[in-house]
Amino acid sequence: MGNMKKFITLAIAGLLLFSLEGAWAQREVKPPAVLPILEGQRPLAQPETRKPAAPKQTQEGKAKAKTTANGKTKAKAGKKGQKKAAVKKETGTKTFKIAKEKSQKDQKEKPPEAAPEHEKMIWIDQLKQVGAAYEDGKKVMEFPVLTGDDETTTDPGTYLVRVKQEDYYSQKYQTPMPYSIFFNYEERAAIHGGEVPPSQKKIGLATHGCVHVEQPYIERLYDWTEADRTLVVIMNRRTQN
Repeated sequence: MGNMKKFITLAIAGLLLFSLEGAWAQREVKPPAVLPILEGQRPLAQPETRKPAAPKQTQEGKAKAKTTANGKTKAKAGKKGQKKAAVKKETGTKTFKIAKEKSQKDQKEKPPEAAPEHEKMIWIDQLKQVGAAYEDGKKVMEFPVLTGDDETTTDPGTYLVRVKQEDYYSQKYQTPMPYSIFFNYEERAAIHGGEVPPSQKKIGLATHGCVHVEQPYIERLYDWTEADRTLVVIMNRRTQN
């Protein structure tokens, strides 16, 4: 009788256990939408998003791009070359100008030296329209002059004074030539007394080939000059004034 009760109790317990297991199996289990990230754990890597590939350049496109690049390079090089040429030209112009100014300054300060037997020299610069007298290389006087122009020239050169005449009168031009110092007697070309207008009024005025010197310079120059011992050096040609 006791064994029968134990058997019935075990049977009922087994049935209850079987019923509970079936109910648990039938229950729907849903995983959480987002798994929690535990401390020290890295999040899962996100899937990589790829950018769309650029279209391949055709041979024609490559050639066109290369041509454009070469054109820009040549244009840049051309501008650089023009700039260098401009700088070089400007530098050359400045150098020439400085050399010219230095040459003119040297001519003014250092006139051509006379031969030892000619201690005296009259120096005429037609470009500056100025004259000066030197004795033993030292300047003794300076004076303004008026010379010929491109139509009636005063020819540059080195001359020796052979004739002086205080009251010469030109038959050819019917005009007096006081205190004439002839540097070319055959042509009757002389340094003599005559009008020398200011620089502003010189334009359009010229001699027939002689050199005009005003008072009191011409009289002093005439007395100072010695025939056969004084050179006349005429420099440049008159281009303006």
